[in-house]
Amino acid sequence: MRRCHNLGTFVPNGGRYRQLLRRSVWSAAMVTSALLLAACSVGDSAQFDPTSDPVSVEASRIATGALITTGANCSDPTLALFDSPEDVYLSGGPQPSEPVGLPDGEYHVQVTAPDGTVLGSSTDGETVTVTNGRVKDCPRLVELMSAPSTGAAGFDDTTDSSGRYRVNMSLDPHFTSSPSISTSFNLRSSGATAGQLGVVKFYDANANGIADSGEAFMDGWLLRVSDDLDGFATEVFTPWSSPAVPGNYSMWELIPDQTNWRTTTPSPLAVSLNTGEETGGAFGSVCLGAGGAETTEFWTDRNGAALITPTQLRQLAQRNLVTASGQPFDPTTYLELRNWMQQASGANKANALSVGLATMVLNVSTGKVDRDALVHAPATLTANPAGFITISALMNEADAALAASGDTRVGSAQRPYQDSLANPLRRANSNLDFVQSAPCPFSFGQSNGADLTNLAD
Repeated sequence: MRRCHNLGTFVPNGGRYRQLLRRSVWSAAMVTSALLLAACSVGDSAQFDPTSDPVSVEASRIATGALITTGANCSDPTLALFDSPEDVYLSGGPQPSEPVGLPDGEYHVQVTAPDGTVLGSSTDGETVTVTNGRVKDCPRLVELMSAPSTGAAGFDDTTDSSGRYRVNMSLDPHFTSSPSISTSFNLRSSGATAGQLGVVKFYDANANGIADSGEAFMDGWLLRVSDDLDGFATEVFTPWSSPAVPGNYSMWELIPDQTNWRTTTPSPLAVSLNTGEETGGAFGSVCLGAGGAETTEFWTDRNGAALITPTQLRQLAQRNLVTASGQPFDPTTYLELRNWMQQASGANKANALSVGLATMVLNVSTGKVDRDALVHAPATLTANPAGFITISALMNEADAALAASGDTRVGSAQRPYQDSLANPLRRANSNLDFVQSAPCPFSFGQSNGADLTNLAD
């Protein structure tokens, strides 16, 4: 199961979103492809909690798979907005993030209003067959049931003012003793109007949370869109766009299998859609990897020694480095530097931080690391809102912390803060956590067998 980052709530600017949509060069073919891959609606669930698993499973709800409202031949999944009852067909199967489909069997179908008022029920002998986890034969909803008010084929008009209907499917014809699965849809003929809702994903190379000119859009990132009215949800791949009923929506990113991805924009996003409006969300991420750094051990062996000149020693002497006892350390020879690095002690956190800072100074001064490179260091004071900081800023913050306190043994008030600087320096000196200039591979569902690998262009 996937879990989602929760970095807050943000209402995107509709005009800005439309600019991103145009810049991402969406075509009808791209949107259709994304919808065919992924749109699936999972209604009748609690409001999605981004700190929990992506699918909320109630005691009375079938735990796997999704029920989907779709168009004729199941070739046009939508966000559940149709012109008339005759346009609604049923599909279903695995969700993109959960390759296990619906339990096999013969299902009875019921249409209700959101408040539970029954508007239509399966007629005798009319069931939906699920085989190998998927709904079979793309059945037309009105042909499965009769309306209680007239007995005619189809279902009654909803009592909901927004034109909302709910479809329930269960192995129990009475919907009382067996779990069910549900989804929601709206009918324009019941007064529902439409806007256009969409979402894009971009590679935020400068980690500033904004889709800047020149930054790449990424196809195939898995997200979830939820209707705040009753928890109706859809898992989609970017880029995605669909007609939608005006109202409030929430959007979440799902986390890929690869653990080196970090978000740079808030998730979830709160989006308000008005009639006739085109709006949506834009999510940014970066992937972390190598940045050219060498470890402390490298700089204390002969390979590192060959690169250290009096210039590097003078640069180190300009920093507020300290010894294990907290005394200032200004190396004048390579031998002094090597012995000091090899004798580093974590007992005095300022000494460990000094060695980490000195190692990075050598990496930068010898051209191995770009001083403007970004690393992930969310606990530092000068990191941006998404938790990224340049190597130069990280070194300067560490230097200032050492100037403030050169002796931070256990019990020192400054020790936790210096630890928050020593850790990202240690990882960066291990050639980790550098923001990469272009997207890395990503996939969803690899760990549980889904074949959903997507490589960014």
